[in-house]
Amino acid sequence: MDAEQQQRRDLIEAVAAEAIAQTKADFNAQAAQMKQDLEDRLTAAISTPGAFRNAFPQARMQLPAKFNGERAAATGRTLTLHTWLFAVHHYAVASLLPENSWVAFAASLLEGRPLMWYQLYLNKRLAIPPWDEFCIEIKARFRPINMNQSARVAILKLVQKGAVQTYCAAFSDLHLQIDNVDEPEAVNA
Repeated sequence: MDAEQQQRRDLIEAVAAEAIAQTKADFNAQAAQMKQDLEDRLTAAISTPGAFRNAFPQARMQLPAKFNGERAAATGRTLTLHTWLFAVHHYAVASLLPENSWVAFAASLLEGRPLMWYQLYLNKRLAIPPWDEFCIEIKARFRPINMNQSARVAILKLVQKGAVQTYCAAFSDLHLQIDNVDEPEAVNA
């Protein structure tokens, strides 16, 4: 290779190295800007109640179903109180609702007998209760007294007659109705 070819090769390598360095610098600048934008959005979402939806408009969540304590006519299945409380709690957490507004939010999702109960309950208390107390009180009023026992008996009688998915869904529905199921019990059921 003669000196002229070597000079061209060195020039090409220098130009390529400079282009790569500029590309890296541009990429790092864009990444830093994106990181800053995300940090700004998160800071705004955390510091302003309800701002999560504005900071991340693509993160739309569906409200939990209303709770009326009755069987759904189409499915014959009950939206269990436990499942409803779980959905309300997780919606409130994900929406960054202040904890002192969770009960008011849950009350907005009550209808029928549970709503009438809550109105009477609130009249006696004269103040909105903390979330944990609300959960205890609404369970005491609307959860069947023998739900644990009934679900355990139903699990023991459960037999697969059709698709595995149907059996698993029935088992899961019953399993969620039982309080404090330990792992060995769940495995042996």
